[in-house]
Amino acid sequence: MLVLHTLSLCDAFEAASVRLSFVSSEENVADPLTKPMSISLLLLFFTTLSPRPSYDPAPVPHAFVL
Repeated sequence: MLVLHTLSLCDAFEAASVRLSFVSSEENVADPLTKPMSISLLLLFFTTLSPRPSYDPAPVPHAFVL
């Protein structure tokens, strides 16, 4: 399966339908999920980039039942 994905990516690069670009840590919103980060970057993530909780009083269905 990995070979198939690799070949698909190679085909996409050759067709120029995929473009890669560098994203700095300050702009990469996935960084807190992929590596250790400084407190300042983590605070930025949790205060400005993370979704705000909904204050809708309607019950939310849960995916997991414990």
